[in-house]
Amino acid sequence: MVERPSRLLRQVIERNLLEVRVGASEEVDLVRCRRARRLSGASPAAVIGLRKDDLLVAVDGVEVHETPWFLYRDPAAEREYRFVRRRDGRAVTVRATGIDLGAEWALTLEGLVRRWDPLPGDVTDLLDLWRVSTCEPLQGLAWMRCMRTRTASGLLSRFRRLEDPDTPAVVLLGASSWKQGWYEQGASHIASWLEAHDGDGPPEIAAIAWLCAAREEHRIGQRLRAIRAVRRALQHAWLEPAAALLAEWTGDVVTPPRGRWQTEAFPAAYVLPALDADPSEVDGVSFEAALSDLQPHQVLLIVVLGRERGNAVYDELMFRYVNFATWLPDLLASLHAR
Repeated sequence: MVERPSRLLRQVIERNLLEVRVGASEEVDLVRCRRARRLSGASPAAVIGLRKDDLLVAVDGVEVHETPWFLYRDPAAEREYRFVRRRDGRAVTVRATGIDLGAEWALTLEGLVRRWDPLPGDVTDLLDLWRVSTCEPLQGLAWMRCMRTRTASGLLSRFRRLEDPDTPAVVLLGASSWKQGWYEQGASHIASWLEAHDGDGPPEIAAIAWLCAAREEHRIGQRLRAIRAVRRALQHAWLEPAAALLAEWTGDVVTPPRGRWQTEAFPAAYVLPALDADPSEVDGVSFEAALSDLQPHQVLLIVVLGRERGNAVYDELMFRYVNFATWLPDLLASLHAR
């Protein structure tokens, strides 16, 4: 089911969209654009009519390959965006306040292949290539990341010892090699990474590793070990290929998991210290009191941070929250960070 903005939220979003113009078809250089990797159905991007994989071409007249794409980090009173819709190629120009558009912008697949830097680059960017089975360029980029080099590999160099065997890129190197028929080499990379990380790691990366291990076990005739491995993959993250293999091998049908707290009672008995308040004068902030003050149209944002405090993840959260609190002040009641 596609999430859609409530009537009130849509009204607030439309007040922040100052002008929307749909123009003629436009050809763009995909290497120089960013694409909507995902977007919320209840967002300015959705109200504009953008869809997954639509292109962001420029912000305030500057092409996006030259500007930061985490725009919520850079507050602005007003911005102008230029998009191109993939379904019909038409340009869309939007003038809006500084409100977050509610979309995650990533390099296009063409941009990944041409412009991704294997040294400082985020390995999770390469997952986009794995998801669409673009194995040959994925193998090359993952190899460069594992070797800590910007120089493409030759045939013989693929057999050299990896300079960085702990990087998640090892899994993508192994998986892409295996899918291209380099079975023993790919399986060896996967097995080494799983052993070094005790079968654990970033959820989707670990799931891909176990999926590849399952395929290799099945290839060599170890059916029961293959089934155990594909179940391990699905314990880490939902992967449609893993679910399809499990159904093929066992007849078991596995559906995507729901959110952790969906349909469950939330543990409401907590009291948090108030930010920038004197503990001797303020008792704290409680979930129960926040709910009692919540208006029917408002949202209470609760973030369970665990260890993610005072680091990049926490900083990203606060950047996003400040943007929401600036442009949606009446809808966002408060933030509780546990």
